[in-house]
Amino acid sequence: MMIWTLPAKAAGSAHGVPDCLVLLLFVAWAAGSRPAVGGQPPADLVLRGGRIVTMDEAKPEAEALAVRGDRIVAVGTGSEVEQWIGPDTRVIRLQGQLVVPGFIDSHAHFVELGRSMMTLDLTAAASYEEVVRLVAEASRHTPPGRWIEGRGWHQDKWDRAPEPNVEGYPTHEALSRAAPDNPVVLTHASGHMCLANARAMELAGVDKQTPDPPGGRILRDAEGWPTGAFRETAAELIYAARARDESRRPPQQRREELDEAIRLATQQCLANGVTTFHDAGASFQTIDRFIHWARQGRLRVRLWVMVN
Repeated sequence: MMIWTLPAKAAGSAHGVPDCLVLLLFVAWAAGSRPAVGGQPPADLVLRGGRIVTMDEAKPEAEALAVRGDRIVAVGTGSEVEQWIGPDTRVIRLQGQLVVPGFIDSHAHFVELGRSMMTLDLTAAASYEEVVRLVAEASRHTPPGRWIEGRGWHQDKWDRAPEPNVEGYPTHEALSRAAPDNPVVLTHASGHMCLANARAMELAGVDKQTPDPPGGRILRDAEGWPTGAFRETAAELIYAARARDESRRPPQQRREELDEAIRLATQQCLANGVTTFHDAGASFQTIDRFIHWARQGRLRVRLWVMVN
């Protein structure tokens, strides 16, 4: 059983405590009982004195709830739930705070969420020049040949159009100068486009003769040379080159990187109250790792996974 707190509004009290907190409660499977108290096995946790959203139309709100193991065993008034309190029960006094069920992400990619937190965060970049600067900084502490990855840029957030550009998207020259010895791939905020530097395109075997793949497009300059911008399925040309490089790494290193991505994704979900996650595509290797985490009791988010 896990609890999350998130500020419900920015304003706080005079003591610096938010006026209202949202507590997000996730429950899963039942666990064993404890010695009886008043004829009932006592709860491990009781929340009381709050506004608890039950999602039950007949009784939409309650004042208290009790949890034993990973299952809610009682919901009702404070007096109704009090019988579940034993000597070892943890009691949280909500003081009017709101309790709601955990959120469900209905379509995302769990490992990619974690990996995005291991790469350059470009969401706040106000110009293409800032993107290039962040890549240049990363190249200074990245070994030659190692990929530099980023995510979250969006041309509509930039204060001016990059120059030179094709259809408003930058050409690769500045990015190639920023990291000449590292392949670079920067994924658009939508996930449906990427920018690549010269080294990445070289590893991907992309040149003037490379045709657009079905469902994708390689942006080109007036002479037909790829600019470094790849739309939709064309981006897979770059991602495939990155995957080939990753496959050459020692298995232990790949496993450690996957574990770190799972850890970061779990942390990000729980910090935002996401307790169930529909993964829209994972490999059997990744699913095996999810199972390993679950058996160790470390997979604290419920996953529904589509096989990719």
